[in-house]
Amino acid sequence: MTDAAPVAFTNAYKGVPRGLRYEHWREEICRGLCNIDIGPSPDDHIIDMQSRLANLAPVAVATAMGSSAVIGRSRQTTGDGSDAFTFVCASEGSLPFHHHDRI
Repeated sequence: MTDAAPVAFTNAYKGVPRGLRYEHWREEICRGLCNIDIGPSPDDHIIDMQSRLANLAPVAVATAMGSSAVIGRSRQTTGDGSDAFTFVCASEGSLPFHHHDRI
């Protein structure tokens, strides 16, 4: 157990799923901290999502809200041998969750 204070921050991405900013957001925030993939909505081909993350060591908690995104787990995010646990709960709206191409 640690006496360190929890670390929390808010992050957002709005735009098309390409470019340096998108790649950084996807790799560092989505895959690195949350161990999930986030992609564009099939209806409008953009991502519009805000998230609040808290590192409560040894647990990380995140909430997501927005109007357009698909949240999921893929072979790339589950095949690293990590025993990390990811819990996804949409706090507003309806961001669909996919696991190995299933909703």
